Amino acid sequence: MLYISDAIKKYNDYLVSEETPETTINSQISAIQRFAKWSSFTYIEDIPMDFLVSYKPYLRNQGAGGNTINTYVSYLKSFFTLLLKMKYIEVDFREACTHYKGTTAKTIKGARQQKYDKEEKKFISPEYQQKMYEAAADRRYGERDKLMIETAFTCGLRRFEIVNLKVCDINFKKSSMTIIGKGNKERDIPILKKKYLNDLSNYIKSNKLDEDDYVFLTQLGTKMTEMGFDKIFREILEAAKLPCGRENNGFTTHDMRGTYISALLDAGMFIQDVAEIVGHDDPKVTMLYHRKHHADNKFNDMKEIMAKADII
Repeated sequence: MLYISDAIKKYNDYLVSEETPETTINSQISAIQRFAKWSSFTYIEDIPMDFLVSYKPYLRNQGAGGNTINTYVSYLKSFFTLLLKMKYIEVDFREACTHYKGTTAKTIKGARQQKYDKEEKKFISPEYQQKMYEAAADRRYGERDKLMIETAFTCGLRRFEIVNLKVCDINFKKSSMTIIGKGNKERDIPILKKKYLNDLSNYIKSNKLDEDDYVFLTQLGTKMTEMGFDKIFREILEAAKLPCGRENNGFTTHDMRGTYISALLDAGMFIQDVAEIVGHDDPKVTMLYHRKHHADNKFNDMKEIMAKADII
């Protein structure tokens, strides 16, 4: 049995891992907590899946307008859909609202889990990665730009982790990075792609960066911002003639991290190990990036896994 409060925390962690803007996270969590308080249930499995039917009139009586109500319902649907995909509940929320009036997530077993294209993870193929590398290298600050996107593909860093990366975070002797991620949690990331390490070392030396310097700086010598990184990423995709942004059914910066995660999972690394490397508190979030129904043979040797994942 999963407490509603724990389910909300897992959803919050998922939104954070997806690099959802903080204001959006706060809005969604606030709406879900309001629903949870109104429902008065303790466990997520006991909430009737058609509860939104009676929740809408409640919101209207509280003075909420149509747009606000639709927004709240959208947040709740996303919340329950994620719980379904993570197998904490067994009923499709939207299907339950229509066909299973009065039932709960616990009472219907083996309900069909539907896939929704808009929620499917996007992965960037090796062919597209190469196009991005070539487009980045042709830019005015090509060495920096290529290394930034290569850091995402090779190390699976989040956007804010890339712009906050310092020279002292990289251990060239041990071929690893020490990253301070979400919640100020520290994790070590192995780097077995030798050419990437060599290129990164040469870049640091040629730019005369000190141990406490940020690795990726602007043309003015100031720290790169997340917005600046986004802009560079979009321009690289445009130059490579690849779709950019969810509004265009294209790629986002987070898809580079997702591609790294899925490569490790598809290569056979244990889910718990991948979760630790990428900074996921819940391995079920990590599992959402798995493209295969069944993992291949499991490997204990990191080098063999990286080779199979094409990350060396």
